[in-house]
Amino acid sequence: MNYTILNGAQLLQLMKRFVALDVLRGVLLLMMSVDHSPSSLRRFTDQPLGFFTTAECFVFVSAFLAGMLFRKRAEKLGFAAARSSSIHRAGRIYRAHLVTLSFAFILGSFFLSEFPGIRNLLDRYLMDPWPAIGGSLALLFRPP
Repeated sequence: MNYTILNGAQLLQLMKRFVALDVLRGVLLLMMSVDHSPSSLRRFTDQPLGFFTTAECFVFVSAFLAGMLFRKRAEKLGFAAARSSSIHRAGRIYRAHLVTLSFAFILGSFFLSEFPGIRNLLDRYLMDPWPAIGGSLALLFRPP
């Protein structure tokens, strides 16, 4: 395995980002937040790019940036280091998913289940929580 220690300048060179793509990803993330809220702004953000949803565009741009970063890391540090970094990043994203899911299920089921919008989003969970929890851990539970 080829592990090298980088100085600050080399690390900055490796981590140089495309600001325009990061801004686009941020805008798409904000648009997805509007899409998932009961707002009348959804008519502007639901499918702004024709047949593609905002979520699909966000995933595409994020995957493109992740692929570029993986390639740069693989060139500089080797494939094993790039793979390890990617797996670590996927683990951090999955842990954030678990925290968000726990928050939504606990808050939604105990405190907000009287609101029609929350009841509609979590109806499968509120009807049968254990399969919904299992499905959400496996990334299969997809609320509307």
